[in-house]
Amino acid sequence: MARVACRGLVFGHSVVEHAAVVVLMTYLMAEWKEDLQKSAAAVNINQGLTSVITLAFAHLADTYVGCFKMVFFSTISYVIGLSLLCLSILKLFPHTKVCLFYIALAMIAMGRAGRNSTLKPFLAYQFRAKYQEDDDDRVQSRTKVCWSFAWLMGKTKVDGEEALRKSVVALNGLAGIAIINQDFSQAASLYREALVLAEEHSEDFRLDPLLNIHIHYNLAEIRPLGYMMLKNVINMMGKEKK
Repeated sequence: MARVACRGLVFGHSVVEHAAVVVLMTYLMAEWKEDLQKSAAAVNINQGLTSVITLAFAHLADTYVGCFKMVFFSTISYVIGLSLLCLSILKLFPHTKVCLFYIALAMIAMGRAGRNSTLKPFLAYQFRAKYQEDDDDRVQSRTKVCWSFAWLMGKTKVDGEEALRKSVVALNGLAGIAIINQDFSQAASLYREALVLAEEHSEDFRLDPLLNIHIHYNLAEIRPLGYMMLKNVINMMGKEKK
């Protein structure tokens, strides 16, 4: 049970790492309109703080509290940090936006430090207790395989959702060009293709709800236009025959 929980933690850390932490600089430049230097400075501060806290957490885990309590504490810190980061994006707290963001960075740094210093040793301890292994090489091999598999699953999920999003955005763009050219049937076909693509991968990857709303709204808008255009074409053909 503990090993399954560890794998879930590794998977969760991987998803957050690739979905939030890796794109932190892009987020600051796009949403906060910060320049490259300030964005890079914020990310480097977070990385440096993570490295320093990793040493402190490793010492505390080895000397005082143990791996389990440190994993628990760092996971709670990670959740709080991500929650504060989400709150800093909202416009509900405009006067405390910067404060929330930097507190969130500190909490996320503690969460990452707990992963780097204690989560893998804790997973190794679970393998050693499960299989009664005294061979450190075998324990480390099992730990490395389990860790790599869970980490890769998290990265694959993030990359898959990003690839799906890019494909749907591309189809939406082509549909928009078709609407500009008043080719409403082609636009509707492209929107339906995007919906089919999202449906085919719905069990594995989640599509951004805003993209879904965009597709359905535009489909509802262009259907009457396509019908009117078809009616006009039929009327013109009738007049030409007369």
